[in-house]
Amino acid sequence: MSKGGADNTPIIESSGYSDPDNPGEPVTYGDPTQIVSYSVFLSEQTKTFNLSEAVGTNRKDVNTMTITVSNGIAGADYSQKVIFTDLTPVSTSAEFRMLPEESGPNPIPFKLYFDSMEVVKGAIITWSNLQNGSNNTKTIRIGGIDQNIIDSLASGTYSDTINVEIRNP
Repeated sequence: MSKGGADNTPIIESSGYSDPDNPGEPVTYGDPTQIVSYSVFLSEQTKTFNLSEAVGTNRKDVNTMTITVSNGIAGADYSQKVIFTDLTPVSTSAEFRMLPEESGPNPIPFKLYFDSMEVVKGAIITWSNLQNGSNNTKTIRIGGIDQNIIDSLASGTYSDTINVEIRNP
């Protein structure tokens, strides 16, 4: 332990601490570090479209997801995990399915795409290369609807709710 005086600077003893709420933590100097944060935005709450727009190899844009990174380091790459599910549990159906508003007709299976990648329901997709301060954007699309299934079903309104979960890696 050093003694104070005109020519001395007191030094904190090895048992000293600077944060009374966390004794035993090391002494911190300078500004506290900023925690990197992520803001997620989906452009649409609902989207109505004609099923023929998503038949076969056609893809229908149904939403746009944007993740903004804040308090990060310029030029550093960040990532987030994205998981898509719908109203039908994976244990019941591994497919995404639009359900009829009126009971009776069968559901309509479809494929979901995150940009050009086909989504596996309930699987983790790592969205890498997120940049600080910029709007990192991907398009959510529907496609792969079988025309024969549509032709065999009763007319009506079919819908699905896509749930998006975001996790830190």
